[in-house]
Amino acid sequence: MDSAKIRTVAVVSPGHMGGGLGAALAAGGARVVATTAGRSARTVRLAAEAGLELLPTLDDVVAAADLVLSVAPPARGGHRP
Repeated sequence: MDSAKIRTVAVVSPGHMGGGLGAALAAGGARVVATTAGRSARTVRLAAEAGLELLPTLDDVVAAADLVLSVAPPARGGHRP
């Protein structure tokens, strides 16, 4: 994939880790989209604080993105220390 063509990055799960990653990508000039549909009030707050562009649904997020990043804590992502 040609990184010069990646303009919009989707962050799935924009909580603590995803929100931080999204904020860093946005600071670097990327458009960062996410959704908080069905997520906790904490995730909604964290995504808003990170300045992510929130879209109504996951389908909308994926359709808008050139690259999709799914971010989950190690215990939820299948990683075993």
